[in-house]
Amino acid sequence: MFDEGQVGNVSLLLDGKPYVTVGCQDFPYLGVWTMEATHPFVCLEHGTDCARRRALKAS
Repeated sequence: MFDEGQVGNVSLLLDGKPYVTVGCQDFPYLGVWTMEATHPFVCLEHGTDCARRRALKAS
């Protein structure tokens, strides 16, 4: 999880070159995760979802 604007853009690479790039300059939080062993995908979560999860874990 990244917060406070630590990440401006996220790129997924194909053969070492950007294939998809997502701008996330205004996200208060950015969650990046995968279940690569069982599901071939990468999940990028917008800041509000990550903030909500962080608050639930804290309570």
